[in-house]
Amino acid sequence: MCLQLPQAHCSKSIQAALQCLLQVHISYLEIYNETGYDLLNPEREVQMLEDLPKVAIMEDEESNIHMRNLSIHRANNEEEALNLVRFLHVQHYIRKLACCS
Repeated sequence: MCLQLPQAHCSKSIQAALQCLLQVHISYLEIYNETGYDLLNPEREVQMLEDLPKVAIMEDEESNIHMRNLSIHRANNEEEALNLVRFLHVQHYIRKLACCS
């Protein structure tokens, strides 16, 4: 016996299942002069790169990379992800102005 479902129904069911399984988390790290900086830390007012939290980058015995003090931000939808990207652009602009003035 073969059961055929309309394609639209299958597509919606698959989309619903994927939404339940998929989570997006965003981090952004800059490495400058062998020091890592967390660029997505909204808890600090940043004027210079050195004002950002420093991130420790470590490698374990199995060659896995671990980062301590790197913030992770969940984006529940496209708008939240874009807001994080906009935050990055604003912070970059502020640091650029502070550097050159």
